[in-house]
Amino acid sequence: MKNSYLIKTGKQDLLLYFVLIAFLYPRGFSEYIPVYKIFFTIWTWTAVTIIWLQYILLWKTTIIKFNINYFIFSIYFILSILITLFIRGNMSSGIQQMIAYPSLCIFIIINFKKNSQKILNSISNIMIILFIFN
Repeated sequence: MKNSYLIKTGKQDLLLYFVLIAFLYPRGFSEYIPVYKIFFTIWTWTAVTIIWLQYILLWKTTIIKFNINYFIFSIYFILSILITLFIRGNMSSGIQQMIAYPSLCIFIIINFKKNSQKILNSISNIMIILFIFN
Protein backbone atom coordinates (compact mmCIF):
# COMPACT_ATOMS: atom_id res chain seq x y z
CA MET A 1 0.00 0.00 0.00
CA LYS A 2 1.42 3.34 -1.01
CA ASN A 3 1.39 6.23 1.40
CA SER A 4 -0.18 9.13 -0.49
CA TYR A 5 1.01 11.62 2.13
CA LEU A 6 4.68 10.88 1.56
CA ILE A 7 6.51 14.02 0.59
CA LYS A 8 9.07 13.56 -2.14
CA THR A 9 11.78 16.16 -2.36
CA GLY A 10 14.61 16.41 -4.78
CA LYS A 11 17.55 18.68 -5.42
CA GLN A 12 15.38 21.09 -7.40
CA ASP A 13 12.89 21.40 -4.52
CA LEU A 14 15.66 22.09 -2.02
CA LEU A 15 17.17 24.70 -4.35
CA LEU A 16 13.79 26.40 -4.78
CA TYR A 17 13.11 26.52 -1.05
CA PHE A 18 16.66 27.68 -0.24
CA VAL A 19 16.44 30.59 -2.67
CA LEU A 20 12.83 31.57 -2.02
CA ILE A 21 13.08 31.47 1.78
CA ALA A 22 16.10 33.78 1.56
CA PHE A 23 13.89 36.40 -0.09
CA LEU A 24 10.57 35.73 1.64
CA TYR A 25 11.67 35.33 5.27
CA PRO A 26 9.74 37.25 7.98
CA ARG A 27 11.57 40.56 8.35
CA GLY A 28 9.92 41.75 11.57
CA PHE A 29 12.32 39.89 13.85
CA SER A 30 15.33 41.62 12.28
CA GLU A 31 14.42 44.86 14.09
CA TYR A 32 14.88 43.22 17.47
CA ILE A 33 17.42 40.45 16.90
CA PRO A 34 20.62 41.61 15.13
CA VAL A 35 21.90 38.05 14.68
CA TYR A 36 18.70 37.17 12.82
CA LYS A 37 19.30 39.99 10.34
CA ILE A 38 22.95 39.00 9.82
CA PHE A 39 22.00 35.35 9.35
CA PHE A 40 19.41 36.11 6.68
CA THR A 41 21.64 38.67 4.98
CA ILE A 42 24.32 36.00 4.58
CA TRP A 43 21.64 33.53 3.43
CA THR A 44 20.31 36.02 0.87
CA TRP A 45 23.73 36.71 -0.64
CA THR A 46 24.49 32.98 -0.69
CA ALA A 47 21.22 32.48 -2.59
CA VAL A 48 22.21 35.25 -5.04
CA THR A 49 25.55 33.51 -5.60
CA ILE A 50 23.75 30.21 -6.25
CA ILE A 51 21.40 31.94 -8.69
CA TRP A 52 24.30 33.34 -10.68
CA LEU A 53 26.15 30.00 -10.59
CA GLN A 54 23.03 28.31 -11.95
CA TYR A 55 22.78 30.99 -14.64
CA ILE A 56 26.44 30.62 -15.65
CA LEU A 57 26.21 26.82 -15.71
CA LEU A 58 23.04 27.02 -17.77
CA TRP A 59 24.74 29.43 -20.13
CA LYS A 60 27.70 27.05 -20.60
CA THR A 61 25.72 23.84 -20.99
CA THR A 62 23.03 25.05 -23.37
CA ILE A 63 22.84 27.54 -26.13
CA ILE A 64 20.61 30.31 -24.86
CA LYS A 65 18.84 31.98 -27.71
CA PHE A 66 18.76 35.73 -27.79
CA ASN A 67 15.41 36.89 -26.52
CA ILE A 68 14.41 40.54 -26.74
CA ASN A 69 12.35 40.26 -23.53
CA TYR A 70 15.38 39.11 -21.52
CA PHE A 71 17.43 41.88 -23.11
CA ILE A 72 14.89 44.57 -22.17
CA PHE A 73 14.62 43.13 -18.66
CA SER A 74 18.41 43.25 -18.27
CA ILE A 75 18.67 46.80 -19.63
CA TYR A 76 16.03 47.98 -17.15
CA PHE A 77 18.02 46.75 -14.13
CA ILE A 78 21.37 47.86 -15.51
CA LEU A 79 20.00 51.35 -16.14
CA SER A 80 18.52 51.54 -12.64
CA ILE A 81 21.92 50.69 -11.15
CA LEU A 82 23.70 53.22 -13.39
CA ILE A 83 21.19 55.98 -12.62
CA THR A 84 21.56 55.30 -8.90
CA LEU A 85 25.36 55.47 -9.19
CA PHE A 86 25.15 58.67 -11.22
CA ILE A 87 22.74 60.47 -8.88
CA ARG A 88 24.10 59.25 -5.54
CA GLY A 89 27.72 58.93 -6.50
CA ASN A 90 28.12 55.64 -4.63
CA MET A 91 26.40 52.34 -4.01
CA SER A 92 26.52 52.27 -0.21
CA SER A 93 22.84 51.55 0.35
CA GLY A 94 20.19 49.71 -1.59
CA ILE A 95 22.53 47.04 -2.90
CA GLN A 96 20.02 44.33 -2.11
CA GLN A 97 17.31 46.07 -4.12
CA MET A 98 19.64 46.71 -7.05
CA ILE A 99 21.31 43.28 -7.25
CA ALA A 100 19.49 40.65 -5.20
CA TYR A 101 15.93 41.21 -6.42
CA PRO A 102 16.86 41.31 -10.12
CA SER A 103 18.74 38.07 -9.45
CA LEU A 104 15.57 36.58 -7.99
CA CYS A 105 13.70 37.64 -11.12
CA ILE A 106 16.32 35.88 -13.24
CA PHE A 107 15.98 32.76 -11.08
CA ILE A 108 12.21 32.75 -11.50
CA ILE A 109 12.47 33.28 -15.27
CA ILE A 110 15.00 30.48 -15.71
CA ASN A 111 13.18 27.95 -13.55
CA PHE A 112 9.57 28.85 -14.29
CA LYS A 113 9.64 27.36 -17.77
CA LYS A 114 10.79 23.99 -16.42
CA ASN A 115 9.09 23.81 -13.02
CA SER A 116 6.23 26.26 -12.86
CA GLN A 117 4.12 24.04 -10.60
CA LYS A 118 7.00 23.46 -8.16
CA ILE A 119 7.76 27.17 -7.96
CA LEU A 120 4.15 28.08 -7.32
CA ASN A 121 3.82 25.35 -4.69
CA SER A 122 7.03 26.46 -2.98
CA ILE A 123 5.96 30.11 -2.87
CA SER A 124 2.51 29.21 -1.58
CA ASN A 125 3.94 26.93 1.13
CA ILE A 126 6.32 29.66 2.29
CA MET A 127 3.52 32.23 2.27
CA ILE A 128 1.29 29.93 4.33
CA ILE A 129 4.03 29.65 6.96
CA LEU A 130 4.46 33.45 6.93
CA PHE A 131 0.72 33.97 7.44
CA ILE A 132 0.81 31.53 10.37
CA PHE A 133 3.72 33.47 11.91
CA ASN A 134 1.77 36.70 11.58
